[in-house]
Amino acid sequence: MQEPTASERLAAVEMRVESLRRYPVKSMAGESLTQSAFSVSGLDGDRAYAMVDGENRVGSAKLVKAFGGLLHWQAGFKGPAAAGQKPPVRLSHPDGRQIDSDAPDAAATIAAAFGADVAFHAVPPPGLKLAFAPGTLGGLHAQTTEFPVSSASPENTFFDLAPLLIVAGATLRALAGGEGTDACIKRLRPNLVLEDPVASAFVENSWVGRRLAIGPEVVIKVIIACPRCVMPNLSRADLPPDPGFLRRVAQANTCDLGDFGHLPCAGSYATVETGGMVRQGDSVRVLEDG
Repeated sequence: MQEPTASERLAAVEMRVESLRRYPVKSMAGESLTQSAFSVSGLDGDRAYAMVDGENRVGSAKLVKAFGGLLHWQAGFKGPAAAGQKPPVRLSHPDGRQIDSDAPDAAATIAAAFGADVAFHAVPPPGLKLAFAPGTLGGLHAQTTEFPVSSASPENTFFDLAPLLIVAGATLRALAGGEGTDACIKRLRPNLVLEDPVASAFVENSWVGRRLAIGPEVVIKVIIACPRCVMPNLSRADLPPDPGFLRRVAQANTCDLGDFGHLPCAGSYATVETGGMVRQGDSVRVLEDG
């Protein structure tokens, strides 16, 4: 009897959607969902807003000194949007502060909380930059400290590289340590956690270049392993700092990302080829045609 090919083995694996998460404001804690619409812009409402400072830098905790504190804030949509507009959001801090994005004094309150030159944006201003520390990348970009936001993502989005981040349950368990997988999800910030009872950690590496069918409608294309920076190490509202997290990723899974060098990776970025609804518990198949 002929042994199945690698493609046939991948196609036979049964996976399911363990959880869906969106982050209405870039670098803030987000929301757990039971279902969501998917489009070329990713999960509905994900990274709908971002803070932007006076140097036209997007509010990303990768720039720890300026924006690391964003991780302590929770962002959630208040309700449905008006026609042609994004829904307003409520920003909440563990110290009790709350900011509603549609409040008359929202701009002043946001400036008081995040810095006098910081403003809340629904659309990236021209030339918006993602800034980070030297050494975050490697290879030809080892000394690079900024990139245009959404340079490889759908227009008018705040994604670093692609609109979806997927992580396998086995990867979470391998990296969680004593904190548990829920804490690991908060540190890695995926949109989709995919559970496969027989997969090994970092199975996401094998999906790069392949297409996944999720439920009856959605097809995504996995494009690159997700390089990790200092963000998972940082504290957030309900988690202390974990200075060893990035080191654990590097020891377990360093990938060759071409011009970006060999970098610690956990999860993979993906684009949406066919939109539709995704629900918790939906089946996931690796398509044979890639």
